[in-house]
Amino acid sequence: MFLILHQNSVLNPLSKQNYLVIYLVSLILHPNYKLLVAAWLLLVGQGAWAVEYRLSPEREQQFTYHWVAARHALDHEHYDVALTQLLFCEQLNPQDALTKEYIGVLYNAINQKEKGFAYLQQAYRLDPAKRWYLYSAALYKSGDRKQYKTLLTVAKQVAKLQPKDEDAWNNLRQAALANDDYKQALKAQDELDKLRGYDGLSALNRYRVYVMAGKPKKALAEIDRYLAQDSLNLQFWLFKVQIQEALHAPFRECEASYRQILRLEPNNLSALNNYAYLLATHGGDLRQAESMSQRTIQAQPDNATFLDTYAWILHLQGQDYLAAFYIQKALRNAANEDKEEIEKHYKIIMKE
Repeated sequence: MFLILHQNSVLNPLSKQNYLVIYLVSLILHPNYKLLVAAWLLLVGQGAWAVEYRLSPEREQQFTYHWVAARHALDHEHYDVALTQLLFCEQLNPQDALTKEYIGVLYNAINQKEKGFAYLQQAYRLDPAKRWYLYSAALYKSGDRKQYKTLLTVAKQVAKLQPKDEDAWNNLRQAALANDDYKQALKAQDELDKLRGYDGLSALNRYRVYVMAGKPKKALAEIDRYLAQDSLNLQFWLFKVQIQEALHAPFRECEASYRQILRLEPNNLSALNNYAYLLATHGGDLRQAESMSQRTIQAQPDNATFLDTYAWILHLQGQDYLAAFYIQKALRNAANEDKEEIEKHYKIIMKE
């Protein structure tokens, strides 16, 4: 099927955005010629290309000719030829933002990143309301703090232009986090909540912002806020007990969280292990702790963390001979980053 352009045709922004988001971002992040061909064919097959301003019949014919030639080159994986044809299209219509955006994608695909970035930037400047997504992705991918500041500026502009667009506000939230601007990230989340309502994703985003900002108490309050709405959400209970332990919350509060987790998922090994250790180190029921810990090493007999917990519980019960066997096995199986705590228990159990 050949691409036919009409003098007054205009590209539907919704169809363009869908294809760009799904296919073209992947090309910026992970350039792959096969994906480029697939993206091109799908876009052309859906008739998702058109001139965004009126051309004379002669220039329209020339524009169409070069686009057909570009498609033919892409079909045969001649990417340099395709790029040349698109550059002719740019000469015919230098104000067409979408043309520049595709040229930017092609330059990225053939690993000419600087040119690709420059064209995406030009596309955004010509049509910021529609051509922001790929430019923002390129700014984020740069890893440059200066570019992150530009990303935040762009994201604010886009959100102002499109206040009803959830993607725009989500982009602003992510751009704010890249700049450690937690206040702005929360404001963006407020706007997202106005558009789609408060839900688990809202709570999760807020929780992460508070954690990144070093405000665990507010993170815990956010978790509690969502659990009041969805008390059976296992993931949020796991978040809650993690923060409680980091805050050294009272034993009974942590215990209540672990009990709820195990009601929701009785065989959650991490919860069994952590609850057993909590009981053992806070004067709880050692027999109950041993029973839970034993279940974890039966399920994963080589897990160094589980073995360490079981050995320590045995030690607290005065069973150092048996504890020595398990702590030695834990030390043998432990990764280097986990050995410090296990070595402390080892020295106590082995009386070194």
